[in-house]
Amino acid sequence: MHKVYSTLLADSLASLDYESKTAMQAAAYFGIREDLRRVAGVCRRICAEFGRVDQIDQIVLESLAWNAVVLYGRCFDPGATGRQGASLHDSDVQKLNSKPFSELHGGLLDRRNMTFAHAGSDCSYSAHVHLMAAVDGTDRLVITYQEETAGPIVDLDQAKMIEALCVALDTRACERLSKAEARLFAEIEADDSIVSRLKGSEGKYASPEQQAFSLFQRLFGKKS
Repeated sequence: MHKVYSTLLADSLASLDYESKTAMQAAAYFGIREDLRRVAGVCRRICAEFGRVDQIDQIVLESLAWNAVVLYGRCFDPGATGRQGASLHDSDVQKLNSKPFSELHGGLLDRRNMTFAHAGSDCSYSAHVHLMAAVDGTDRLVITYQEETAGPIVDLDQAKMIEALCVALDTRACERLSKAEARLFAEIEADDSIVSRLKGSEGKYASPEQQAFSLFQRLFGKKS
């Protein structure tokens, strides 16, 4: 939020959770923007791991890839918990006019839906019995177990491209957030009860940091 109701902070801070549909949608788009930025950050970490040629940790790479793919997919899922139907869309990627981005986007969602988040035809982990028989006439039979995992993001270039895609989509998310905030501010300014509701909740929902700031203002701040 960029608007400050400074008149309410003369003596102490007051805050409350504002949970209208408009507010929840604004929060959802804020979450989408942050998820994109987290994915970009994770990709930078993946690149750093690939740079450690002699010490590549497969478990770390797989965990980072899992995190990146699931977070990215959540940005395009209108049914994500708490998102109130807010999401980015395939058309947002198409408008970037980049075939590599479109192909990467489709691959990431497929991997999220069929590998990491759900057990599809290419689930994240599977184990099955594998039989081997001797062909030398001894009739020896060996039973082994075979494991298959999804593995990490495959290379450095792919990680860099995922980061670039998220940076490009960040603009779309910011546009959605800005419009949602405009609707939210209009709703709040039209609510005549908001000031009295805030004053009535003085200190009730304040964080320890807010309470400390409020106490500091009361002790040392100038009264308006």
